[in-house]
Amino acid sequence: SWSAAIDSISYFSKYKIKCGWKQAKCSIPTQWRGVCPNGSHIPSLDEWKNLLSNLDSAVAGKVLKSLEYWAEGKNGEDFYGFSVLPSGEWSGSNYVNMGKKAVYWMATDFSKESAHLISFSNTSDKVLVMDDWKTHEYSVRCIKN
Repeated sequence: SWSAAIDSISYFSKYKIKCGWKQAKCSIPTQWRGVCPNGSHIPSLDEWKNLLSNLDSAVAGKVLKSLEYWAEGKNGEDFYGFSVLPSGEWSGSNYVNMGKKAVYWMATDFSKESAHLISFSNTSDKVLVMDDWKTHEYSVRCIKN
């Protein structure tokens, strides 16, 4: 869940703000570590937008996706070594869309109930930036500080 990804317990310990499903809308600080290892952090909406602004939106997904593992031969070109892998999604009881999707939480929430995410798919060369319920379970992409 988004709360787990950002490590809402650490956030509460530091800021005394409950940051999860139907809690406060949180202002996650820049380079918030969350569940990422030391020296890295969960990218914010602004960081993802910055990356995407340097790419052609029609093919951003294709140039960022890995060269293999995508279903139906829809592998990417991985021009930048970013290697997005099709990790799928957790449905609450099992993984779905393995080989077909990669969905990553961002360290930016949208409201008390939802947060931003980025989605890559084997059916499109585009990248979708959207929001979803904080209770849904997606992957995290960590980047170096």
